[in-house]
Amino acid sequence: MMRRIMLGSELACGVLVALAACSPAPAPTSTATPVPPTSTVIPAGTPVPLAEIAQTVVIPAPGQLGYIDTSGTPPPLTPIVFTLDQIQFEVIDNSNGERSLIDIFADGSVTRDGSAYTADPAQVQALIDQLEAIRIYDVQGIFTGSNTSAGPVSYYLTVSGPLGSRSIATQDGFIPPELQAVFDAILAIVDSASPADA
Repeated sequence: MMRRIMLGSELACGVLVALAACSPAPAPTSTATPVPPTSTVIPAGTPVPLAEIAQTVVIPAPGQLGYIDTSGTPPPLTPIVFTLDQIQFEVIDNSNGERSLIDIFADGSVTRDGSAYTADPAQVQALIDQLEAIRIYDVQGIFTGSNTSAGPVSYYLTVSGPLGSRSIATQDGFIPPELQAVFDAILAIVDSASPADA
């Protein structure tokens, strides 16, 4: 009798295994992670706050300064101190191709067309303050004509510092008074600088 029960149970197990082997595999189930109840799902195409910086760019008339409106941009977490490491000023006389290149450094060292000079550090700091006052990194505008080689003289100003680098090209007849004052200050520093080896 015991043998019949064992034989019957072996037969039942064999039938179950055969049935399992013949039946189709179950369909895979989704393993998507459920969204926690505290999360907010934002539909595709919806603008996300802080993903865009609010600013308006108004292009001023040629020869006038304009600025990027960043009033909608949150302020930086820590105040940024305005400093410059180098101010480069290049003057090109388009009528004859003559060039003059001036580099002014924050420590008061100056080079003009390869010759070294020493400037009054107070004058250099006053120039840096002047560039900060006109918000040199935010200046926008058209300061050249349609053909930059057509004007008698072209001016190129580049400032470099911890905030990055900014270059502005200008041309006679398109220079706003604020930039002309910067150019005059640069030339005054160079004119009053003494030779470095003196």
